[in-house]
Parts: sequence; C-alpha cells; structure tokens
Amino acid sequence: MDRRHFLFKGIRLLAVGMVAAQAGRLLAAEPIGYDRLMSTLYPKTEGEKKYLKEVVALAKSRKIPEKLVYAAWRSAESKQKNKRVRIFAETLTILCKRNEIPFKLKLSF
Repeated sequence: MDRRHFLFKGIRLLAVGMVAAQAGRLLAAEPIGYDRLMSTLYPKTEGEKKYLKEVVALAKSRKIPEKLVYAAWRSAESKQKNKRVRIFAETLTILCKRNEIPFKLKLSF
C-alpha cells in the first residue's frame, strides 16, 4: 500500500468516527416524550402514569437534564416488562443524586 492510499484510508476512518460520534450525541440529546415512555415502559397503575408525566414535565422545564431521563430510559427498556417503570424511577433517582440535582419525585404504587 502506498502512502497516498494509507492516508486516504486514515482520513476516511477518521471521518466515519466523527460522524458516528456526532450521531451518538444527537441520539442522546433526543427528547423523550410521554408517548415514548408509555409505549416502552408499560406502566400498570395510574400512579406510574402520573410519575412518567411529571418526569417529562420536569425534563421539558429543564429542571432535570434530558440526558439523565434518556439514560434511565435506556437502562430500563431492556428489562422485564412488569419492572421497567420501577427500574426507570430508581435509575433516575440515582443519576440525579450522582449529579447533585435536586429530585424529590417519588413513584407511588
């Protein structure tokens, strides 16, 4: 492989990496709405539905970062259907504590 091909492949690899990194940032910043949470977390009770509505309202008013809501949703979406809302709530509480964000919303059963 001559020098020109080597440089071309290196630049192409770098460009692909940058595009993938940018796509990852856009995906993480994607707002998660109430409909998406309802369709993937499967809340069973009215308390769980109310909790999800309040979390979305807090995220829209920027009291909690949307990235934290997204991270909690990603951790819960692959778990058992009947435990997803509880895992989402616990994860979101832990993430808020780690980032020193006041979050006093509790999940009611």
